[in-house]
Amino acid sequence: MIRPRHLCLLILPLLLLSTAAQAWLIRVDGPVNGGFEGGEPGGPPTGWSIPTPGTSAELVADGAEQGERFARLRYDGSGQIGNVMQSFDATPFRGKTIALRCVVRISEGAKAGGHVWIRVDRPNDKRGFFENLGDRPIKARDWTPIEIKGDIDDDALTINIGAFLTSAGAMDIDNLRFEVVGDAAPVKREPARPLEGRAEENLRALTRLAGFVRHFHPSDAAASVNWDAFLINAVRRVESADSAAELTDRLRELFAPIAPTVQIFETNGAEPPVHPAVLSAPGTESQFVRAYRHMGCGQKTAGQSIYSSRRVRHEPMPGQPIAADEDPAQSLWRAEIGGGLTCVVPLRVWADERGTLPVCEPPTQEPAPAGGFTADDRATRLATVMLAWNVLQHFYPYFDVVRSDWHATLGQSLRSAATAADECAFHDVLRRMLVDLHDGHVWVAHPCGGANARPPITTRWIEDRLIVTQVAAGEGAPVADGAENQLRPGDAIVSIDGVDAKSAVERTEARISGAPQWRRWRAQSEVLEGSFGSSVTLEVEGLDGDKRTVTLTRGGSGMAAASLPEARPEPIAELREGILYIDIERATDQEFAALGERLNTAKGIVVDVRGYPRSNVFISLLQRITPSVMRSPQWHVPTPARPDRIGLTFHESGWPVQPVAPRLSARVAFLTDGRAISAAETFMGIVAHYKLGEIVGAPTAGTNGNVNSTMLPGGFSFSWTGMKVLDHNGGVHHGIGVLPTIPMAPTRRGVAAGRDELLEKAIEVVSK
Repeated sequence: MIRPRHLCLLILPLLLLSTAAQAWLIRVDGPVNGGFEGGEPGGPPTGWSIPTPGTSAELVADGAEQGERFARLRYDGSGQIGNVMQSFDATPFRGKTIALRCVVRISEGAKAGGHVWIRVDRPNDKRGFFENLGDRPIKARDWTPIEIKGDIDDDALTINIGAFLTSAGAMDIDNLRFEVVGDAAPVKREPARPLEGRAEENLRALTRLAGFVRHFHPSDAAASVNWDAFLINAVRRVESADSAAELTDRLRELFAPIAPTVQIFETNGAEPPVHPAVLSAPGTESQFVRAYRHMGCGQKTAGQSIYSSRRVRHEPMPGQPIAADEDPAQSLWRAEIGGGLTCVVPLRVWADERGTLPVCEPPTQEPAPAGGFTADDRATRLATVMLAWNVLQHFYPYFDVVRSDWHATLGQSLRSAATAADECAFHDVLRRMLVDLHDGHVWVAHPCGGANARPPITTRWIEDRLIVTQVAAGEGAPVADGAENQLRPGDAIVSIDGVDAKSAVERTEARISGAPQWRRWRAQSEVLEGSFGSSVTLEVEGLDGDKRTVTLTRGGSGMAAASLPEARPEPIAELREGILYIDIERATDQEFAALGERLNTAKGIVVDVRGYPRSNVFISLLQRITPSVMRSPQWHVPTPARPDRIGLTFHESGWPVQPVAPRLSARVAFLTDGRAISAAETFMGIVAHYKLGEIVGAPTAGTNGNVNSTMLPGGFSFSWTGMKVLDHNGGVHHGIGVLPTIPMAPTRRGVAAGRDELLEKAIEVVSK
């Protein structure tokens, strides 16, 4: 089953509380109660807060690792994460290297593991050091020591520490210490400046060569090098080369220690001979060949992943020559890389008990800053573009569908990264770069993307206008000059802070990747986002044509769409006699199981798929509808053996849906639209192929497949679709989605009247 996380683990703690929202929690004297001795057993630990729903923390007096008590964090799985945290003033720790140490263990459940985290906040919503063990979650059942080291910036404002779970269960924490261990190393922050002369050519050549070596050249040194640090240093070394000859010399100097058998030469010059270590076996009894085996992209992934990139070992049969398709001499990748240069990269290398050949000393690298690299530095921004571009160039499975000019995207992104004012401006560069994937799973994670407070209304694009669909009531409700100026459902937004609403929505869409229906679905609400506590002025037009101006504040109750859920029936409800309603986004497995005989005797069932499933209800329902085994859509994980997706092959899989008695005799209709993405589209793909009922609404998002998340320097990560999903007949799903059999959209007057017109239509269909 495809169950992606749209927000990867790296950003979740960043979104829990904005700097402004948590100001009341901040102390000036550092963390408190790290030993968890303060407080009563069974009660919460003194000094710690719980900012997430479905979460609790209690003191336990039996079995502490040190002292008499420890803290137990419990999470019921109902939200995005379960988090316990505290915040304190960073001033005493500025310019210092700190260590956060504790012991932890998983005591119940928590299949996805637990995390300890630290985040440093800087002025203007900028982030300093951040770490949350995103790629190495804690799963041990015994007390396990954890240490996180980092540098505190000279302008740091607040330090936040905590622990969180992403799946239901419990994690124990004890003996937490926050200590200064030295002075922080200075962080390089080269200012923005444009690419000049040969700079772009040089950086393109570096990008291409680095991608070939990192992802396909299996030498020991290339596999172990810190590619973030390597490329940041390489950018500074390579950009200023003033000729092809000088570029050749600098690239050879950089790559020889990690890839000694790679050849780099001027395209119009003489090609050097292949390195002797490639042409013949080492002549030892333990000789074998190293090669990469990719199942999707498994390098530098964030958190758990179904994708893997491993170096495998091929051994020739005793007394027999190596097979031709495994022979390093027959596995040479030759490509022009730009800047007047060509490279030859062995995709397999000989090895013996000493390692890959020729055996080299580990390369000397400038150590990465303890606090991580910062995208306020120009070279870091350029290297980040290169790393991200290469991951997708070699592994993205949908370029044959979206047909983006990815090489043109590289040039534009390098130019924009060079001149970006700071890390927040670069966040926008990365977003615009990844728009060219047309992938609804794309999400760029960074604190600069955390200004997501919204005014206390929801909006939707209806009848070619941005329509107010809901207005918060009570505390946090919109306030205007008089009751006649209040917003009402059905009002059309004419302008947003003086900008035409349609232009504003289109401008927001330009930073969103995905099919048109997904981009519009996100943009219609994100267009109103801004920093917490800021105001937005709307010119609106009522159904009667009267225009008025309303100023709203972002944040407080109603700050996000989740605070204003759509007016729908209960997750499982009987709408009228014999007509059941099941919302797969909200219904739980327990609620579905409790239906019992009511499900068996139902005359009609309306299944609401306007959202993302949070349980296995949709599988359980399919099993009761089908008379025979059904199959999922086709999953195709890329297995590239050569760069640039040349000769790309796929590992195909899928899964069955087994029928479960008794089969339901009810007539079934399904509601869906552009917000139904990924797992919801798996469900709807089965519905459409096997014609299980009418589909009322609009096309689904057009993005399916397990998400991959890639970590980048500067505190960035991004998610993307790591596999290709085809429909049951092998047709394209990406960018298209599952189409309705009864196309339908809400109307402005229906919104004003509080009607759910799609639900009304579905009830009519199943009542016939």
